[in-house]
Amino acid sequence: MIKTNKKMKYLLNKANGTKEYIKMSTDNMSKILTPNFIEVYNCIIIDTNNEIKAENIDFERILLTFQDRTGYEASCNEVRLNDYIDCYDEMGLLKTAEIIMKVWEKS
Repeated sequence: MIKTNKKMKYLLNKANGTKEYIKMSTDNMSKILTPNFIEVYNCIIIDTNNEIKAENIDFERILLTFQDRTGYEASCNEVRLNDYIDCYDEMGLLKTAEIIMKVWEKS
């Protein structure tokens, strides 16, 4: 379940009322819509390059750095839409992010 504050709810409603066109290559679309999710020490991590191996991760150090699993997941799973699509309209980006989250929830 996604929790949102009042400002985010306002922006999501505003984005749903707009029609934006974005430019994205099919390769980037595939990368962002169907990333490789893996589980590492009970954390869900996006492994875009299929390089993460649990045995190579010093999880004790990670917990010292990030304090908890949520901090680790947040730092590993940052996705910058501008790296994948040509769109500079914040409503277009927000709407795209919402679509991506819905696809990920189903995977």
